[in-house]
Parts: sequence; structure tokens; C-alpha cells
Amino acid sequence: AYSKGIPILLENPKSSRLWLMPNMIQLLGDTEHEAVHVDYCQYGDAAWRKPTTFITWNMPGLKLNRCDNFKQTGLCSRTGKPHTSLVGKKNGTFLTKLAEPYPYEMCIQIATHVVRRVTSTDTLGGAIASPADAHVYGDIQDGSTGLSL
Repeated sequence: AYSKGIPILLENPKSSRLWLMPNMIQLLGDTEHEAVHVDYCQYGDAAWRKPTTFITWNMPGLKLNRCDNFKQTGLCSRTGKPHTSLVGKKNGTFLTKLAEPYPYEMCIQIATHVVRRVTSTDTLGGAIASPADAHVYGDIQDGSTGLSL
């Protein structure tokens, strides 16, 4: 997928040990990519910061919202309030579980960027104008084969 110019996204918490694994360090060192950081508190009703990192390949320019003044003030730059700590339970549900879903607005931002990237003329040597052109992605249509860089 990487060598064919197909957009790839990988997501994990910003503090994840995934980013420290030797194979990940080597992959990032061997490939052209962008690291995009986001804070969920910048979207919708999310009261928690939840810093998250997306690594993107073949889709430069993705911009996601960050909590700009958190380090200076300790407050959310969108609401001006302290972030909800994702520790413990609320109504019997772990707070981390409540923070699992991606914020809807962030999904729209990512999807819009991916669509623009996939339909641009500089991707895969030409525009993908319709679902009929999906044969370009033939090598990834069979989910059993998996993706490889």
C-alpha cells in the first residue's frame, strides 16, 4: 500500500508504548510519514484531553485540533475549564471506556482529508473518480491478505 501511494493512517495514544517499539521506530525511520497530534477535548462534548497521535503515510497535510494552552494554563483551550480525568468509573462504566469513540467532528475532518487526497490527481498517478475505479486498489480488496508497506 505504501509503495503504491495508498493513504494509510495508524492511531494510538500519544503516550503509547507502540511508538517506542523497535519495529515501529525502524518503520518510521525507513518511510516518509507525518505525525499528527490531536486532543479530543477540541471536538464536540469531549471534556477529556486524550492526546492521540496519528501517523499518516501518503496523505500529507492532515491537520487536527490541539489543546493549545494546556501546558501554560492547565485548562482546555476550547472551554477554558479543567479537563476531566479519565480515572475511575461513572455509573459503573470506566471513564476510559467513555472516551474510546473518536469525536464525530474529528472523523469528518479526517474523512474529508482522505477523500481529497484519494481523489486528487497526484495520488496513484490519477484521480479516482468513482467506485468503478476501485480496481486500482485490487491488491487490498481481499481483507485476508492484509496490508503491507
